[in-house]
Amino acid sequence: MQIFITLFLFISTSFLATTNMAFGDEGEGRVNPVIRCLAKEEQMIHSQKLLGPVYQINAELLNELLVDEELMIKRKYAASICSFKEFSPSVQVLRYLMSEGRGIFDIGANDVRDGRKESVIANLIDIAPQLLISYLMWLQGTMPTTSCLEKNVPEIARYVKLYRYYQDEDSADSLIFNKQSIYNIFNGLKNFDKLMKICQQQKENALRPKNKMNKATKEVKGDVRDMRDVVRDEKSGG
Repeated sequence: MQIFITLFLFISTSFLATTNMAFGDEGEGRVNPVIRCLAKEEQMIHSQKLLGPVYQINAELLNELLVDEELMIKRKYAASICSFKEFSPSVQVLRYLMSEGRGIFDIGANDVRDGRKESVIANLIDIAPQLLISYLMWLQGTMPTTSCLEKNVPEIARYVKLYRYYQDEDSADSLIFNKQSIYNIFNGLKNFDKLMKICQQQKENALRPKNKMNKATKEVKGDVRDMRDVVRDEKSGG
């Protein structure tokens, strides 16, 4: 859990200061702001020596996007990706790949005939579901209890089960890339710190009755000992 929080606090403060830079260099030609944001995130991850799914997602996305740096993501999505308002750039790209698919890319008439761009888009969409599953499983491991995340974001359990059942079937894309399902998952994860506190409170509440029971049991045992002492004293006196 500490790794997760450190990563997000560290990147958020730095990214808010560099967002404008990603979109401000119009004089350099057709700059790809998303690649720039992901590269900056990569530097921060390495400087903190952090591993886990965010590191993996970042590496996979960069590897694909660098195949063709002119493959642009539409400005409205790019701005959200680099704003760090809700998720890190890598996770935000993953979110849009899952919910919007190829719709996030700024594809012109000439680009459609560009086999390299089409290959990159296809690869990104192909790897996105498995990256999402790895990310969700890792988040679950950071929670106070094993079922807490799925309990508070029930769409996660449903989606993971569905993915594992249909992952090898091409005809299941409409289920795996279901917009409403992806929206429900990420909407539930937006306030992760708040979710963590809720889970911690639920864990404490679950332990509280047990503590009261232990206290009551000790009191009963104490009363039994007292009664035995009384009986023993009476016999001794008799």
